[in-house]
Amino acid sequence: MSKLKGLTQAEAEKRLLENGRNCLKEEKQKTLLQMFLAQILNFTNAILGAAIIISVILHDYGEAVIMLAIVIANAVIGVVQEGKAQKALDALKKMSVLKATVIRDGETKEISS
Repeated sequence: MSKLKGLTQAEAEKRLLENGRNCLKEEKQKTLLQMFLAQILNFTNAILGAAIIISVILHDYGEAVIMLAIVIANAVIGVVQEGKAQKALDALKKMSVLKATVIRDGETKEISS
């Protein structure tokens, strides 16, 4: 088998069966709850959560409610932005149909990658 002639179609099919398709695995999409929890558990919100607990301990419920509202609003905005970014990424993936140029049995061919 010469590099100039490329693989034979039979060899390409054999390698496909042995090794599987050469493609990236799709990541499992996060649910809304998972995205929301990830936003709530980020470092900034964790600090605000500690401040909320301290405010409750000091019986300053007004500040605790305001900080809780800020944490929730921040998490909701983060989830919305992450959702929009994921939709944009999915749209870009659908738009880009990649082709690969290969040599099979000495002939140059274009196949879907």
